[in-house]
Amino acid sequence: MYVLKLVFTVSITLTCMVYCFILVPSAPEDFNCWDIGSVLLHAVVPVLAIIDYFVDIKELQFKTKEVLFVILPPLYYL
Repeated sequence: MYVLKLVFTVSITLTCMVYCFILVPSAPEDFNCWDIGSVLLHAVVPVLAIIDYFVDIKELQFKTKEVLFVILPPLYYL
């Protein structure tokens, strides 16, 4: 189950990085990227997910098969 939690944590973290480092800087001046809904969804929730993952994790050693399972969703997203 912890592998599935890692999959979701990696995915939401990539969403945060894409939003903060690609979409916001390239947005037009008249578009409000920093409204409360966008900030909560794209910045606060990923940080809380990362904190939750490290607070709840029991082991940090992963098998090769598990690592491949974790990186497949982000690669599919690209």
